[in-house]
Amino acid sequence: MTRFATAIARDGALGSALDRAIGQAKGGIGDEPISLAVVFASPRYEDIATIADLLRAKLPGVRFVGGTSAACVFDTEHYEAHGVSVSLLAGADVAATTRAVVTTSTDLLEVAAAARDIRAEARAHEAEGRRELACIAFAPCQYTGDSLVAALKKGATTHAQLAGGLLSFGLDPERGLVWCDVGSVSATDVIVAGLFTEKPIGVAARHGWRLLGSPHRVTRAEGPRLHALDGRPAIDVWLEEARLHGGTVPDTDVAVYLASHYELAILGTEGIAGGEPIVRGSRAVNADGSVDLFGSVPEGAQVQLVTATEEDLFAAAKLCATRALENAGGSASGALGLMCVGRSNVLGERYPNEPRIVAETLGLPFGGTTVSGEIALGRRDANGFYNSTAVVIAFP
Repeated sequence: MTRFATAIARDGALGSALDRAIGQAKGGIGDEPISLAVVFASPRYEDIATIADLLRAKLPGVRFVGGTSAACVFDTEHYEAHGVSVSLLAGADVAATTRAVVTTSTDLLEVAAAARDIRAEARAHEAEGRRELACIAFAPCQYTGDSLVAALKKGATTHAQLAGGLLSFGLDPERGLVWCDVGSVSATDVIVAGLFTEKPIGVAARHGWRLLGSPHRVTRAEGPRLHALDGRPAIDVWLEEARLHGGTVPDTDVAVYLASHYELAILGTEGIAGGEPIVRGSRAVNADGSVDLFGSVPEGAQVQLVTATEEDLFAAAKLCATRALENAGGSASGALGLMCVGRSNVLGERYPNEPRIVAETLGLPFGGTTVSGEIALGRRDANGFYNSTAVVIAFP
């Protein structure tokens, strides 16, 4: 039987925080062999560059992946701005493999090759009854999430479910650190864990942002840089629509304001019935009127402003937990949460309530961190990379 246990610790020293969190998590799995550890930590630890070596010493022979937290770590009952999160997946019916991928190509061919290797390895596990494959990937947030998902899909094929996220260095969206057992702490690698299970994991994503105003056409875009809407500078159209619906745009930090109050939804990306369109948050406003986004938007697409209240986001997080559990077959051993740090711009001091709501909805061990871009591609999903979204991964 698969077992999942999670714990966080807020000790001032990284080594003692890891000891405490690992010890508590181990208490939740008993003598079952650990297949994978997922470890997140605040970048404020001065010796964060040593965490891979520390984990190899404290979890000898155990596969692990993880990286820096954007704003916090959390478990079933606690939320900490500074600390470590350790989640353990154990049991004879689950196995794992890990890759630390050094990338040199713009289309991330190396990531596709690593996912292809994991897919090939899955065939041996199929013979032992572990017929389900999931890839969990983490990368520093300077990567384009859409390209990362495309490379994973190309290598692992549609047979595999995907989950993961882009990790930042605290609230700095320009960098992040990742680590795994077969590599060192890196600001450039892509980390991929392949999970082979007897029953499928449950992957779900939900954001809760609501459509506002009228659609606009993307008339010029280059990946995550949005140049023009309706043939005009993107920021002019965006701000005009925001003000039309009561927005009070500040003189500074315009990108942060828009990301907090008025994001863009890509129409036609709703997926299955009852799905939501992908939303994109603003990262920076440029002097030429273009806007850098936390993800790509295709040229020619229709987009529309979205907004959300606290209640919208909480309801979406609760629904996400429910769907993850359903996608795992109705029961699970526990779940990992990857919650977009951008949601904190809306929720403010109430942000800790979101992981608490997910934990209460699941009624299971739940832990994870905040990220700066979310990967979630379940069995019936058409899209895989999100912004401002809650992702829950329920383990069988």
